[in-house]
Amino acid sequence: FAAIVGVTMGKHRVFSSASAKTIEGSLAFTISTIAAALCVSDVDISFTRLVFASALTAACELTSDGVDNFVLPFYFAALVR
Repeated sequence: FAAIVGVTMGKHRVFSSASAKTIEGSLAFTISTIAAALCVSDVDISFTRLVFASALTAACELTSDGVDNFVLPFYFAALVR
C-alpha cells in the first residue's frame, strides 16, 4: 500500500530526488500498519504504543534497501511486545 501511494501521490522525496522513498508513502505505511493491527482482534496494546511502533517501523523502512518485507514484520513485532 505504501508503495502504491508513494508512486502515485508521492511528491516529497526523503533523501534526494533520485530516491524512491517519499513522505507520503511513509505516512501510508504508518496508517495502514495501524489499521491492520486494529483489525486483528487479539492485539492488546495501547493505541499510543501502536502509533509509536508503526512510526518507528516506517522510519526503519525508509532506511532499508530491499529486504524490508522480511525484516519489518519482526521489527514491528518486537516493538509492540
